[in-house]
Amino acid sequence: MKKIFNNNLGFTLTELLVAASLFVMVLTFGTNIYLSITNTQKSNYSMQKILNDSRFLLDMIAQDIQNNYIDYQTGGYPDASPEDELHLKMSDGSSVIYNREPAPGSLTRSVNGNPTTLSSAYINITKLDFYIYPLEQNETEVPFVVIVWQAEEVGPTDPAVINLQTAVSLRNY
Repeated sequence: MKKIFNNNLGFTLTELLVAASLFVMVLTFGTNIYLSITNTQKSNYSMQKILNDSRFLLDMIAQDIQNNYIDYQTGGYPDASPEDELHLKMSDGSSVIYNREPAPGSLTRSVNGNPTTLSSAYINITKLDFYIYPLEQNETEVPFVVIVWQAEEVGPTDPAVINLQTAVSLRNY
């Protein structure tokens, strides 16, 4: 009788190739999922950073509008078209002007002619419009301002962009 050895102590070359191929496929899918999650997280972080900075600056403008008066004399709001500057008169008589500086795309607040840049370096304000209603001061209507804002992230080739709009009325009218 002939004795046949049945050696089951190791793996065949085909089994090793199949196992290695499965391992590479799982590793590839896992890496792609990890990179996708990381890119989404970076994008969300950029968007959140722009949103937080924009909301902070809009809240600052809104607080100044609510606590002061629209300066119709120096602002000169002739029609309902959007204005690129907002002129306010404070209770102590000083004037405040909000506007967007086009070159760096930053928000500027000028008090009695002394400008201060309010926005940070990582945000570019691409649009800042003020719609003032009523167009001239009267005793029957409460003035309010609609602010339209667009900002984008500075730096990347595909920046995150955010559009905001808010309406603010005067409290002390």
